[in-house]
Amino acid sequence: MKYNKPHRGFSPVNAIPKDFAAALKQGGLDDFFAGCTDAHRREYLKWIEEAKQPETRKIRIGLTVKMIAAESLQEAPLPNKIKSEADDFARPDLP
Repeated sequence: MKYNKPHRGFSPVNAIPKDFAAALKQGGLDDFFAGCTDAHRREYLKWIEEAKQPETRKIRIGLTVKMIAAESLQEAPLPNKIKSEADDFARPDLP
């Protein structure tokens, strides 16, 4: 069963604020952000929505876009990196 109510009073994950959506689109990150998990997107949206001053909101949107851009440049998701590192240490005598 999927929980469809907004999380703790914040907007649902589908309701991306227009200013943040424009910044994502300008950075070419809108598709990447849409592919993130709901929990991941919710944390970013919550942090942006908690800003009390418009200037703070602008700063948080800029920082969020930079963080998402850095994530999009990673070679592989973390679980794949861990698995490949574990494979490097596998003993050849074990099946």
